Amino acid sequence: MKKIIIVGFVMSVSVSIGIFFILQKRSVPPPVSKCGDNICDEFEKRSPYLCPKDCVSLPSVFNRSSLDSPFGMLPFFSFDKSLREGPPPKPEHFDFKPTEDLGLKWGRAHYLIWSMVQPTKNDVDKERYDWSDSDSVLGSYPEGFNAVENIIAFSAKVDDEGEHLDNFSFPNKEAEEEYIRFVKKGVERYDGDGKDDMPGLKNPIKYWQVENEPDLKAKKDWSGYANLLKITYEGIKSVCADCQVIIGGMGGEMRGLNEFFKPALEKLGGKYFDIFDYHCYGSKEDWYKCGRLAEEIKMAFPDNNFEIWLTETGTWSGNHNDPSGQPSKIQTEEDQAKALVKFYVYPLSRGVKKVFWAWGILEGFGGPENNIFDKTGLMYDGYYSDDLGFGVKKLSYYTYKKMVEMLEGSEWDTIETITEKNDMYAYKFLRGGKTVWIAWNDSDSEKEVVIEDIGSQEVKITEAVANCDSGKEVKDRSTAFSTKTEGIKNGKIMLKIKDIPVFVEEI
Repeated sequence: MKKIIIVGFVMSVSVSIGIFFILQKRSVPPPVSKCGDNICDEFEKRSPYLCPKDCVSLPSVFNRSSLDSPFGMLPFFSFDKSLREGPPPKPEHFDFKPTEDLGLKWGRAHYLIWSMVQPTKNDVDKERYDWSDSDSVLGSYPEGFNAVENIIAFSAKVDDEGEHLDNFSFPNKEAEEEYIRFVKKGVERYDGDGKDDMPGLKNPIKYWQVENEPDLKAKKDWSGYANLLKITYEGIKSVCADCQVIIGGMGGEMRGLNEFFKPALEKLGGKYFDIFDYHCYGSKEDWYKCGRLAEEIKMAFPDNNFEIWLTETGTWSGNHNDPSGQPSKIQTEEDQAKALVKFYVYPLSRGVKKVFWAWGILEGFGGPENNIFDKTGLMYDGYYSDDLGFGVKKLSYYTYKKMVEMLEGSEWDTIETITEKNDMYAYKFLRGGKTVWIAWNDSDSEKEVVIEDIGSQEVKITEAVANCDSGKEVKDRSTAFSTKTEGIKNGKIMLKIKDIPVFVEEI
């Protein structure tokens, strides 16, 4: 007989995963409007968050540029101590200064877990809810930030061989109804509509994700997940019509798509979710794979109209241990910083709407393993021999901030591919009436790329990585990036590019 082990999982804040059951009856009809037609129809007026481009009258805590921004992080704040030190940090240890400094507008950080809110059957029967954990975390979020909240019904179980034993199927209809009641209560508490809201809530939660990486937790129970997604969607929409529902991020790449999400969503007829989310990590070369996955998702569901988000992606600096316990190849701070730009721009060019770097601003996942998630952060946490000190910013931190400065406010639906040939990649962004290009060379030798249709007499060319060996050496951010100005003839320029991505902006 196999021994069953309950696995705890810390997701950025003071939460360890435990869990329970599921949800409801009344179906909410899909919108008949078309987002982006510049008409704020009746459906969009009732649900302005669904299409901020068409409806300008958003509540004061939100604004269009914030909602349109693709720049996110998991978690979207830092901490005043390493996650490896003691119990998971509480909100008093959250540090939102880097959030603001980096220009982040989106993030994930917390799980609303049924078994934490109603830990006993008696609590469920008597409809008692303990919101203390979620109140403390969600109540700490600064105003105007767009947060995604994961809602969790089932605990993670594995046997002594590491095989997942989860399923997403409720034992009976009563359990479904009890879960649905929990969903409605939770969404109503944090949706900011003035009805039964959490006291002092500054930042409403309008984006709800159903589980996390369900294709890795219960690979065979896609049917159970389909039902869970449906009833959760219906429960959310019944109390918050303008809330958006996101599938649990696909963690298994193509296998997860083909063996789990494709049959699950086909069973639902492509309904009961608004956003398809996937996760993709890897080495500095894997940005291409992560972008191509978005194309595979589109091909798997050619007739469905939903946004695609990438809420977990990243690559490391230094090295880490792979699942076999062997050290990975070493990547420098510069390697990570150069790759970061590609991990963002390439998926965006494929139509992905949001990209969240993970694991986060401060590195360190919280365990002793030194796995990939311990090294993907943008700041050091003070552990391991290749660490430069707690809170020291890596080159990737400065690259992220520069990328946001250069691209934020772009017309994200108009990204144009200039070239993707012979290891040269170049993309065109429209921003504030001017054009910004970003280009990189993925080979070892210098190459040339022609940029045309330039509407100015000069362009400013800025390298995307600070001119230092490490972020610790950056003393003045305003002068840390190599820049030059070039004149334009006949509306075009020939650029010679080495291995560092460059921004080219009209001036």
